[in-house]
Amino acid sequence: MQEMDGSRRVFVALHLPKLRTYCIRCAGSDGIQLQCNLCDDRGWVPVRNIRDIIMNIEYPFTLVLRNDILGWMAEVTLDGSSDDTDGSTSEAYKEPVAAIYNALYRSLIPRITNDQPRSLRTKAKGRKIQFMASEWGYA
Repeated sequence: MQEMDGSRRVFVALHLPKLRTYCIRCAGSDGIQLQCNLCDDRGWVPVRNIRDIIMNIEYPFTLVLRNDILGWMAEVTLDGSSDDTDGSTSEAYKEPVAAIYNALYRSLIPRITNDQPRSLRTKAKGRKIQFMASEWGYA
């Protein structure tokens, strides 16, 4: 059984803003700068309640949550397309919230990398385009 590191939870909450809740330690500081080690000075922490996670995912999704001797395992399908096709990547966790965040992380990674702009290349030899027409004032 694995422990869930906070970076995956933070990654998921960054890309799904409804999975954030105010930090109980520094959100009520009213502009006073505090060094908060609970939220790393973000002002929010990822939601830890299963009901809130399920109710606030913005995509149409399917969640399969399993518990066996090894622990909790989850698989998530967002928008009807399974980005998490390899079943061997499902890892066991002590708590179901960690399994859900890990499954969301695995489903969001391909979406984020597909949305990043690719470098432009010419059709002929594959050389990278260095200047655009708009930079020269033609467009």
